[in-house]
Formats: sequence, C-alpha cells, structure tokens
Amino acid sequence: MILGIFHGLCCCGVLPVNAIVRLNMTITLPPVAICTICRATTHTTSLINMPCNKRIDSRGKRCNGCFGSALVKSDWDRCQSCEAKGRINQSKCEQCNGDGWIYIRC
Repeated sequence: MILGIFHGLCCCGVLPVNAIVRLNMTITLPPVAICTICRATTHTTSLINMPCNKRIDSRGKRCNGCFGSALVKSDWDRCQSCEAKGRINQSKCEQCNGDGWIYIRC
C-alpha cells in the first residue's frame, strides 16, 4: 500500500492542504476516542466526553459509558493482524474490531 501525504496543493491545484491520497488499499486513521466501558471507538472528535449509547445486547440495552479522548498517537498501535486496514480479505478484523488500531494506553 502506498500513501501519499501532500501539504498544500498538488501540481494540478486539486488536492487540499494535508490531503491523504490512498492509492491501493486503505489504511485507516486511528480513532480519536474510546468508550470508558464497552471500548467502542469513534473517529468523530465532537463525541469526546459524550455518552456512548452503543447497543450492547439483543434487547436494546445501551452502554452507560462515555467517549474518552484518545487523540495522542501513542494511545494507539497499528493492528498487526490486518496491518491497520480493519479488514482481512472481505471480513472485519476480529483483533481490532475493524478499527485497524489497538488502544494501548492504560
């Protein structure tokens, strides 16, 4: 997989500042927050310190946790099983739950 990271505009003036161009397969960016109880993750910064509310059972019970900030790069480690792609072949990676990243901060 080849990623091109561009700062500014490319030669044709199309790519915005700090664009990430995915050329073959997708490497996911690390999540920005993780639930304090069920460990669900999100890539949406506006959900930090907000309730998780993920359905945690078949009866519709929701998680009572909240999304804690995990913005620091050292909070995450690339999943070795899927190489940070979140998928193995066509299936969601079980090791990282499809995130491509493993939360490592205690």
